[in-house]
Amino acid sequence: MKKVTKGKHHLKIGIDGEPTKEQPYYWIKVWEDNGDAFVTIFDFFVYPKPFEIRFYDTIKDTAISLKEWRRQMLNEKSH
Repeated sequence: MKKVTKGKHHLKIGIDGEPTKEQPYYWIKVWEDNGDAFVTIFDFFVYPKPFEIRFYDTIKDTAISLKEWRRQMLNEKSH
């Protein structure tokens, strides 16, 4: 991001939610600080037990494995 924007924009990462009885995962957000606002780029769910990381697709409202997410990303780049 720094390279693409020549140092003007930066990516940040943070915990948006911690595990509860209703939500058994950490909600991790990766966002861009574009100078005016924070724009979410990626959402991940990190399950502590058993340890698992899933990508959360906010448009489809579904969480998928990192393997599936990477496969989708590669397919999008090739089109």
